[in-house]
Amino acid sequence: MNNNIKNTLRWGLLAVTGVSVMLSCTDTWDDHYDATSSNGYAGSTFQAIEENASDFADIVKAVDYQRELASENIYTIWAPANGTYNKDSWLELAATDKQQVIDRFIKNHMTRYAVSQNMSDQQITLLNQKLVTMTDAEKDLFGDLRILDPNLACTNGVLHIIDGENKYIPNINELIRDQYLASDQEGKKECSLYAFIEEQDSDVLDESRSVSRGVDENGNKIWVDSVTTHTNLVLDAMSAEIYDEDSSFIAIIPSDAAWQKRYNLAASLLKFNPVEDRLRPGTVDSLTHYYAGSFAMRDLFFNRNANLHMEDSLISTYYVSTRGTEWPNGVYYTKSPARGLPADKEVNNLISKMKADNPNNPVACSNGEGYLVNDYPMTPVEQFFYKRAFWARGHYIDQTTTTPEFTKGIGIISEKSATFDAPVYQKDEEGNLVLDEEGNPVQVDVVTRSYHFTDVTAKNTSTQVEVGFKLYNTLSGTYDLYLVTCPIWAKDGYTDSDGTLVDKSKDERGYKFNVRIYERNEEGEYSTNKKYYTDLTPPEGSGEGKNFIITPDEYENYTDTLYLGKFTFKNAYYGRSDEGVIIKLSSTAKSSEVKTTYSREMLISDFILVPDLEATEAAMEGEGTEEAGDEEEDN
Repeated sequence: MNNNIKNTLRWGLLAVTGVSVMLSCTDTWDDHYDATSSNGYAGSTFQAIEENASDFADIVKAVDYQRELASENIYTIWAPANGTYNKDSWLELAATDKQQVIDRFIKNHMTRYAVSQNMSDQQITLLNQKLVTMTDAEKDLFGDLRILDPNLACTNGVLHIIDGENKYIPNINELIRDQYLASDQEGKKECSLYAFIEEQDSDVLDESRSVSRGVDENGNKIWVDSVTTHTNLVLDAMSAEIYDEDSSFIAIIPSDAAWQKRYNLAASLLKFNPVEDRLRPGTVDSLTHYYAGSFAMRDLFFNRNANLHMEDSLISTYYVSTRGTEWPNGVYYTKSPARGLPADKEVNNLISKMKADNPNNPVACSNGEGYLVNDYPMTPVEQFFYKRAFWARGHYIDQTTTTPEFTKGIGIISEKSATFDAPVYQKDEEGNLVLDEEGNPVQVDVVTRSYHFTDVTAKNTSTQVEVGFKLYNTLSGTYDLYLVTCPIWAKDGYTDSDGTLVDKSKDERGYKFNVRIYERNEEGEYSTNKKYYTDLTPPEGSGEGKNFIITPDEYENYTDTLYLGKFTFKNAYYGRSDEGVIIKLSSTAKSSEVKTTYSREMLISDFILVPDLEATEAAMEGEGTEEAGDEEEDN
């Protein structure tokens, strides 16, 4: 076969390939060359590299990749010219990590199919999924490198010679790996950000983008060049696909030591009930590890496309993926907004703190930028050890068949919520109401407020109300507990239609009750064994023995928030379908007190759990308080 026939076949192959993959070029090969073009080459892409870029060919051979470049698969290669880069450093790496050389050097200069330089800019997806632009022939660039010799057509593709190495820029996921490999932190293989991410990784073969050649003896395709789709269970769940090249993220990358400290604190909050191991041994350890890693990874990633005003605040991908729940967790304010910060939020300029932590921050990545930090820029309370509020509504136990019997003596349980206009009254320097000449409080303003409560009524005048409430997703940490109630007169409304105060003199009684917290035992059940419940005691001077007392303010407090005390939960029930904790309120008003002082009917609004980070960390170090109670039976 003469050379003209060979060239004709070769040009036909490239033209058909170009059409089949819908190349972005707007002209054809014949617009550049005819069949006898001097740029036609009778050999494979590898043979062309050996003759035109021998340093590149030496690296290819060092990792045994030459057979692929000499195969029937169609490739385009941008090979650095000899002497324009450090060949020896890649050969040294090839002796210890061939795959690294393939992924970060060879595939960083290759793409599938035949791509010619033409009169249009083209965005190229390289074999390692990195994106680069090849400009038109007039600008003559591949990325920021000059194309010295373009469009050398081979039997299985195209070769371009470029003026230097196309520098590999890691994506955020790869930067995390690089930091892991460079770390000498003890225990990093078992506990580090990279190790946790890698555990959740999976790769699925993308047959549409892979190349097969024949089948094996069982009829299965033989893949000679496989392309996989990368997924990660935890990253995907929080909308943080940091392995995706076609994205833009800001990433906080803690050192292995910082990760271990934060992970260990999270794990201390995730001591699951041993009953979890009964049906499936090892479940407790698996749950603790998975959730502790997930907690330590929350709010480490920020999608730039969802952060249009980073000068004001940063919204984490975890916030974006869980919107609709009771946040503002996952939002970090650089400065206080004009309307003020949300309740329980403080200014936390993450970017400024991370630049101060490491002067080399940020590190440019192919899909964003990473901030390498020695300490987390947010506290555990900001990141996962959240303040929790439970509405009484929907959490109460209305059945009377449970063991123990949490709820009894109940006539009706009803729920109510509304918005009202509340008057604001003038007070003197000592906080006392200022009265007018007729002895009425001086009103200075009206504010709109909302309220909700569960109205628990006694079965009859001789019974005491006892009602249990379920607390879900609790952690095994230390909290300050609070109870929010509405005054008994709130069930009849606060104000009339013009916003003036309704006469409440018909019922201004308060509440008198005790509080008991039940936790499940090792069998997963509630018990009257004193080891599994705790009676809370009012702070000194705020009650009578074990009785809590609430006396509503006559004019202003439309809700009362009562401190119940500090409590450490033995086990965690995060992510479990059943609650692990019951909090029971029992009215204790005597018959002689019911008429004038205390109501056995109760309007219960919320239970609030405020995390005590200091006490939780002390408990981690073995300095926590001893467990309350013993194994006596409750009489």
